[in-house]
Amino acid sequence: MTSEIVIMSKNAVALAADSIATLYTKTGDKTYSTASKIFELNCHHSIGFMVNNNAAFLGVPWETIMTLYKKESAEKSYAALEDCVDDFIKFLETCHLFSHENQLKMAFAELRYFQEFILYRFEKALIEKFDETSSELSYDEQIAVLRSCLNNLIESTKKIDDYIDCDDSFIEKYFDEIEEILKQYYENIYDDLKIEIIELNKCYFRKSLEEYYTRVVVAGFGCNDLFPKICHINIDRMIENKLYYTKDFVESGDNGHGAAIFPFSQQDTIDTFVCGINTHFKEYIKELIDEFCPEQSKNMSDKIEDFSENNYACPIFSAFNHLPKSELATMAETLIHLTFFNPKISAQPMSMNGSTDVAVISKEEGFVWIKREYYFEASLNYHYIAKYYNLMGVFK
Repeated sequence: MTSEIVIMSKNAVALAADSIATLYTKTGDKTYSTASKIFELNCHHSIGFMVNNNAAFLGVPWETIMTLYKKESAEKSYAALEDCVDDFIKFLETCHLFSHENQLKMAFAELRYFQEFILYRFEKALIEKFDETSSELSYDEQIAVLRSCLNNLIESTKKIDDYIDCDDSFIEKYFDEIEEILKQYYENIYDDLKIEIIELNKCYFRKSLEEYYTRVVVAGFGCNDLFPKICHINIDRMIENKLYYTKDFVESGDNGHGAAIFPFSQQDTIDTFVCGINTHFKEYIKELIDEFCPEQSKNMSDKIEDFSENNYACPIFSAFNHLPKSELATMAETLIHLTFFNPKISAQPMSMNGSTDVAVISKEEGFVWIKREYYFEASLNYHYIAKYYNLMGVFK
């Protein structure tokens, strides 16, 4: 389990991440303990990147992608952080790192994986219906159960908030190939359920996945930004050189505090620290209130939230806004270590404890490394330092 966190105050952003990274694939997952997840854009910009969740995109490591984008952006200037985000997305769609063949291969693999999920839901629905009726179902009854299952999946998929702004061009353009795949999975029931199956797959390819996507965090200042900003880009897939993604911007002060904490994994631990109560425990209390005091449920729940906000969250965020940049970095690193320590004294699964990288981005100093672990001994590799600064344009 990995851990990454961003803390934003009114004048700086602190990024902290462990070195644990997982490569998610349809055939299995692989975890590494020496990954780099925080990246400086370059010394000319007050902008940094952090990668969370999947360590690669279409088979290309994010470390390779970010190295190329550093070179691409070396001579550019971004008036606002939003301009950098737009340029980065354009870079991904035009950098030719991802071949057309590989894009389609991954899309069809994803299509097959989704059909296996649908068949699992089919089996579950039929078993539940059989247990309910205790009798053998006719073919028409089975089709009715499966159609109901498909319609429920369609409706639940449509309610997901993270829909990508895209059309159905992938399914329409490759409909013949896709239909051949669908017929292999559904065989003799395909014709009876064709409309629902195709509609469900269209819905699926309009949304961002929860398991295999990569979250890229872009943080810092554009040239004209007075206060720090953060953008979360959830990148899911690319088809026909079109990137499927969602993005969300946050500016210092958007939440009313000026400061903000964004944990990108193991969020319960950070929520307990910020809110003074474990999220699951708070939900359990609210369930008890609903059960035993339903007439007072909303009033009591509001009082719990107000108490948590006024006595825990507000003082913490207020302190963050006045922390020196060095202390902001220390707090970010401490919260990372807290996510490692908590499983040791609780029933949670133990997580891998890798080294921690920490950086601070401010308007005045730009991107500054506070702590960075190398896979090699830096004192034995002076040529790396020289090469690094030459690539950044410092000696030009």
